[in-house]
Amino acid sequence: MIHMVKLETTVVKCPQCASALEVHILHLTTFLGAPTTICRYCGAHAPSDRWEWAEMPGADKIWVVGV
Repeated sequence: MIHMVKLETTVVKCPQCASALEVHILHLTTFLGAPTTICRYCGAHAPSDRWEWAEMPGADKIWVVGV
């Protein structure tokens, strides 16, 4: 018997050339990282949903540590 499983994914794309910048499986992310991403194909800067630890609000830090 074959069971099919569908994983929900989100692909973050470059606003200039539409190449994939990040892939989130099941919409999971720690939100840690640079606030902008540089596309490796065209060099465009794209905003991300990430924060540097120093700028992250206290409640979000607790969530990251708790996960």
